Amino acid sequence: MNFTGIVCLCTTAIILALFEIKGIVVCVRILVKKAVNYTPSNKKWVRLRAELVDEVVMINARGKVYSSDDVPNGIPTEEMRVVSKKLLVRYYYEGCSYTSEIDGYTCDGKTAIIYCRKDKPEIAIEHVPPTMMNVYTALFGLFCIGFLILCEIIITISLEKLS
Repeated sequence: MNFTGIVCLCTTAIILALFEIKGIVVCVRILVKKAVNYTPSNKKWVRLRAELVDEVVMINARGKVYSSDDVPNGIPTEEMRVVSKKLLVRYYYEGCSYTSEIDGYTCDGKTAIIYCRKDKPEIAIEHVPPTMMNVYTALFGLFCIGFLILCEIIITISLEKLS
């Protein structure tokens, strides 16, 4: 076997192993009822409640911005085809007031939960965990990963017998 074949085989094995490890971690987190992605670090981010300043801001495909006052009857026209909706929120950190645009996933009408950077408070993000898979999906994922590992073992044993 030449050098190129060995490098390709090792690269494929490493990528497959990383995929399997990530899959096992995600499936186990789902089985223990944890969110798949982690919340922002407490060392760099602080969790705050922000108040809603402006309603929905709509941006059409050409980049023109419309506020909720520009939309008649609350229904956007065809020209105002919405590409993204943003909410303008105000939050307070260490006695100073800041405003930021968020997507509004965690907004419950008048307030929203955001994360603000401790070193640069003007940077704010929303943490929106993805929808959880159910237990059966996680078990099926673990079964598929186990099947991949079994196939790897069988291929490794058969290659050792051939050489």
